Amino acid sequence: MDNFIYFYIFMIMALFAYNIVANVKEGLDSCGPGTTNKVEQQTTRCAAVNSQVQQSTLANVQNKFDKLKKLFNNTQKQVSSVQEQASKNMKNLKSLEKVAEGKGETNKDACKKYPEAC
Repeated sequence: MDNFIYFYIFMIMALFAYNIVANVKEGLDSCGPGTTNKVEQQTTRCAAVNSQVQQSTLANVQNKFDKLKKLFNNTQKQVSSVQEQASKNMKNLKSLEKVAEGKGETNKDACKKYPEAC
């Protein structure tokens, strides 16, 4: 049991000593005025790389968004065209229903297009 306590105390002292040495070493790595230590240089490099990655990602997103806008505009035009065609088809359907019921409707539109048929 005594060996375990001594080992435990030794481990705590070793961790304490390691922590002190690591902090002193970090302090020794620092440079004079106008220069930075290795950690700051690495952080600066990482920030530059991250900035480039973010810029390229933003460019990709903007490119995809522009394509999506074009697709949306084309779809909107097609929907508008289909709506116009549907209303024209509904008008023609109502005319055909009246003809089928025997009410007879004049062929104004057809006569305008093809006067020789009237």
